[in-house]
Amino acid sequence: MVHLCYYLLIPPHAQSYALRAERKMGELLKATERANIARDKKAKLQGVTPPPTLAELDLTYRESSRAQLIADLPDDVFEEIEIGKNVAWRGRK
Repeated sequence: MVHLCYYLLIPPHAQSYALRAERKMGELLKATERANIARDKKAKLQGVTPPPTLAELDLTYRESSRAQLIADLPDDVFEEIEIGKNVAWRGRK
């Protein structure tokens, strides 16, 4: 996942794609069952594949949280951020 300050180095048209990808990732993370250590150990014994952890997805808690927060934004607010009208969001890490 791209660090926030990297967005400032990306051309504006590409920033839109990066934000959309991050939003989609947040939607997928929200729809994914959460990992649970005790349940996952039991599932492995039964031959069932447990849901992946954030570490297995190569994500930090912060990246996951931010992506899910972006996914929760109403469409109109997200579009403002995407086209640069709402720049307050850009400062969040």
